[in-house]
Amino acid sequence: MNDRNPKSRIQNPKLERIAFLGPEGSFTHEAAVRHFDERPYTLAPCATIGAVFETVRTEAADFGVVPVESLRQGPVIETYMELKKAGPSRIVGETYLPIQLYLITHPDATLESVMSLRSKAEAIRQCGNWIEVQQEQRKAAGLPPWEIEEVSSTAKAAAYAAEHPEAASISSRFVTEFYTVRVVGRGEPGHEGIQDLPDGASYTRFLILGHRSPGRAEEPEARFKTSFRFILSHRTGALVEALLPFRNAGISLEDIQPMPFRATRRQIEYVFFMDFIGHIADDAMIRAVREAEETCAVEYLGSYPCGEMPQAALGPVEEMGIGESGS
Repeated sequence: MNDRNPKSRIQNPKLERIAFLGPEGSFTHEAAVRHFDERPYTLAPCATIGAVFETVRTEAADFGVVPVESLRQGPVIETYMELKKAGPSRIVGETYLPIQLYLITHPDATLESVMSLRSKAEAIRQCGNWIEVQQEQRKAAGLPPWEIEEVSSTAKAAAYAAEHPEAASISSRFVTEFYTVRVVGRGEPGHEGIQDLPDGASYTRFLILGHRSPGRAEEPEARFKTSFRFILSHRTGALVEALLPFRNAGISLEDIQPMPFRATRRQIEYVFFMDFIGHIADDAMIRAVREAEETCAVEYLGSYPCGEMPQAALGPVEEMGIGESGS
C-alpha cells in the first residue's frame, strides 16, 4: 500500500495498527508517518502517553509512538513514568523528528487581523525572539499586542485557528494535511520556520513500542541500541558497580536518565534508564548484563536499530542554546 495521505490511514482495521500521541497533526503523528512510511498501517490517535502504552500492552495496537526526549526541553517525564511500569511491550525502534515551527492562520487572516496566538508552552518558548519582534511591530503600527494562550497541543491550536480567523497558532507544516489553514514563516534561507534556532537544529526523539525487538540477523548492517531499566539502592558506588561490566566489555553508554523508584523506611531506590550501543544478543552485552545483575536488578526494555539524528543538530549543544529552559 502506497497511500501517502495521512487522513486515510486513520482507523483502517485491515492494516497494522499504530497508536500515537494525538491529536491528528501532532508532532508524534508526523513521526509515526515518517517512521512507518513504507509499511501498510493504520493510525490510532491516543489522548495521553499512558494511553499509547496501554494500547500496546493490551495488544490493541501493534506498535506505539511516544516522545521521549527533546533537544530543547529535555526528557519527557510522562514517557519515563510509563517505562517504570513492568509490561510485555518492548522498545523496538526510535526515530528523530526535526522540529520546525510556523505561524498557522485561517486562510482569510493576516498578521494585522490576528488578535491571539495559541500553542503549546514549549512551542511558544522556542519562537520567543520572533514573537517579540512581531509584538514590537504591532505596537509601532498602533495595533494591540497578541494575546498569548497556552494550550495542550500544537495540533489543537491549529484546529482552532482553522475555525477562528482572529486566532493563529504555532504549529508544524504537517497540520495542513488535516486543517484548511495558511502557513507563515520567515522565508529566510536556512530559516524558513519562525523558531529561534535555524531549520533542523532542534529535534525530538521518539520511541517505537511493540511486542518483539528485531533480531540482529534481521538487520545485519544496522547499528543497534539496547535499553535497560536498572533499579539501584541509594548507596555509595551502586551506579559505578552497575556500569563497570559494560565499560570493561567496551560497550558505550549512550544515554542515562535517573528517576526515584520507590521508598522504604531505610532508603530510597532509584531507577536508571540506560541506553547502550549494541544488541542484547551480542556476546559482550550478555556478559556485561550477567555481571551487572550481581549488583542490582536489570530489566531489559528492548534492542533496536539506532535512529538517524538530524545532521543540523549534531553541533555543540552550547551553540544551540541548550539549558535555557527546564523540562
